[in-house]
Amino acid sequence: MNFCYRIARRATLFAAAFALALPGTQAVFAEGEDDEELIEEVVVTGIRGSLRQSLDMKRDADNVMDALVAEDIGKFPDQNLAESLQRVSGVAIDRMRGEGAQVSIRGLGPQFTRVQVNGRGALSGGTQAFAGNIGDHSQQRTFRFESMQAELVQAVEVYKSAQANLMEGGMGGTLNIRTRRPFDNGGRRIMAGNVFMTDDDLADDNGYRFAGVYSDSFADNTLGFLVSVAGDDRTTREDWFNIPDYDLKVFNNAINLATGELLRGCNLPGIANPNVGCGYAPGNVRQGVLVEDIERINASAALQWRPNEQWDVTVDILYSQMDRDFDDFQASWRYQAGLANGAREVMLDENQVVTYIRTETARPSAWQRPATEDIVTDQFAVNAKFTPTEKWTLNFDISHSTGTRDRFRPDTYYDIPAVPFTYDIRDGYIPKITVEEHLLDPNVYDFMFYRDGLDLSEDEETQYRFDATYHFDDGTAFHAGLSFRDRERFWKRRSFAFGPRYGDFPGEKLTDVNHYNVPVDGLFSGISGAAWPTDWLLPDHDDVRATYLVGRRDEINPRRFVAANTASSQAFNITEDTLAAYFMIEMSGTIGDFPWSGTVGARW
Repeated sequence: MNFCYRIARRATLFAAAFALALPGTQAVFAEGEDDEELIEEVVVTGIRGSLRQSLDMKRDADNVMDALVAEDIGKFPDQNLAESLQRVSGVAIDRMRGEGAQVSIRGLGPQFTRVQVNGRGALSGGTQAFAGNIGDHSQQRTFRFESMQAELVQAVEVYKSAQANLMEGGMGGTLNIRTRRPFDNGGRRIMAGNVFMTDDDLADDNGYRFAGVYSDSFADNTLGFLVSVAGDDRTTREDWFNIPDYDLKVFNNAINLATGELLRGCNLPGIANPNVGCGYAPGNVRQGVLVEDIERINASAALQWRPNEQWDVTVDILYSQMDRDFDDFQASWRYQAGLANGAREVMLDENQVVTYIRTETARPSAWQRPATEDIVTDQFAVNAKFTPTEKWTLNFDISHSTGTRDRFRPDTYYDIPAVPFTYDIRDGYIPKITVEEHLLDPNVYDFMFYRDGLDLSEDEETQYRFDATYHFDDGTAFHAGLSFRDRERFWKRRSFAFGPRYGDFPGEKLTDVNHYNVPVDGLFSGISGAAWPTDWLLPDHDDVRATYLVGRRDEINPRRFVAANTASSQAFNITEDTLAAYFMIEMSGTIGDFPWSGTVGARW
C-alpha cells in the first residue's frame, strides 16, 4: 500500500511538472475534454509554496514591501535573521566578526529602521562595538539581530514605504518579524529538529547549533500550542588591523626620500609655511586579535484558541538570551607621538599622502581588553481578533517587552617609550610595519593605567493597540485604530581608572605582574603580503587588578574614588508616552483591462 502511494505521488508530481512546463499543450487538451469532467487541483507546498506565498504577499501589498517566509529563511545556512534579510533588495546589513548584526533599509542607517515582532515593538540592549573600538554604543536603540536566530521565524515583512497603519519611527523602513503559531500549519502535529556541529579553523575550536519545534492542536482543533527552541555555542577569532583617518601633519626634521634633502615648503589647506614639510599621515596604527565565545538560546511559544469563526485569541511568548565572553589582545603603535620633531624620513605621493615614514619617538602600547556581555530580551503578548460579521473585523492587542544588556570590561595598558618605527605602503595598500624594539622583553614595558568599566542598559515597553476594519460591498475597506506605548529606557555607566597616568604607582614595569605572549598562532597568516609584528607581551588583567587595586589600594588617593563616581560615570533614565491614531481607506478597481489598488490615510 505504501509502495503504491509513493508511485501515485511521484506520478502526480511529474504530471504537475509536465503541465507547468507545457502550458500551451495543456490548454489544447482541455478544449477537447468533456465539460462535465472533474478538474483536479494540484496544491504546491514546500519551497515552491513558500516562494509563491512570498510573491503573493508582495503582489497583494499596497505599499512597497518585500517578504521572506519560513522555507525562504530556513533553507540557507544563516547564522541569524539579519543574514536572511540581506537577500532582500534595498536591505543592507552590518556584520560584527563575520555575523550579521544590524539592518539598514534604503541606505539609511540601522538606527532609522523600526523593528517589530508580530506588530509590537522589538527591544534590545544597544549595539556592539567593532574589534579594537574604544567607544561603545549601548546608548543607541538599534535592534541587535545577532540575538535572534532565523529558525524561530515564520515570516519577515520588509516595508520600504510609509503606510498609515504602520507604527511611526521607521524613517528608513519597518521590519515586522512574525513568529510561528500553531494554526499557521492548519493545526497539524509537527515535530522537527536539527543539530549541526561546527569547526572554526582560525579559532581552533568546535561548536554546535540546534533547533527544534513542536506544534499540536486539541479540543477538536480549536486549541493549538506551539513551542520552538534554537541555540548555538561557538568560538570565533578575528585578526584585525586598523588605520584611523589620515591627518595633516607637520615635519620639522624629516628627510624627503625622493630628493635626499630636508622636506620643506608646506602649502596645504590650513598650513602655509616654507620652513617645514607636511603631508597627510595615517592615524595611530593598531592591530590585534579578538577571540570570542558566544552562547545563544532563543525560545518562542504560542497558545492559540479558535472556538468558532468569529474569535481568534493568541498568547505569544518570546525569549532570547545571548552571552558573550571575548578577549581583545591589542597593540597600538602610536607612532604620532612627537611626530613633528621625531620623524626622520618621509616619502609623499602626488597627493601629498605619506607612503613611507620613519620616526624615532613612537610609543607602542600593549592592551588587554577582555569583556563579558549578557543580553536578554523577552516579550509577552495577548491578541484577540473578533469578526462579528463578514464586514467587521476588530483586533485587540496588548504586549510587554523588555531588553537588557549588562557588560563588564576591564582594560589594562602598558607602553614602551621612544621606539624607532617605520610605516611603508609604497608596494601596495597593505602596509609594512617595523618596530625596532624587542617586544618580548618585559623590562621595556611601563605601566600606564588600569580601568574597570561597567555598562548597564534596560528597555521596557508596554503597548496597547486597537484596530477596526469595515469591508464595503464594492471591495473598499476602511481601517482605523488607536495605540498607546509606554516606554522607559535606563542606561548607566560606571568606570574607575588608576595608574601612573593618574599619578598612581609611577615607574612600575610589566615584570611586576604576570604577563604572557599573544595567545594565538598564525596571526595574520591569511593575509598575503602582511609584514607586521605578530607577537608581543600582554599584562594579565586579573593580576594587575589584584596587585594594585586590591593589594596596594591604600596607595591610591581616596579622593580619586570619589572623583571617579562623578567624573567617570554617566546615567540617564528616559520615559516616553506615545499616543497614536490612524485611519486608512483601501481601494481597488480597474482602468480598462488594468487592475489597480491603493490606500489613502493619515496617522497622528
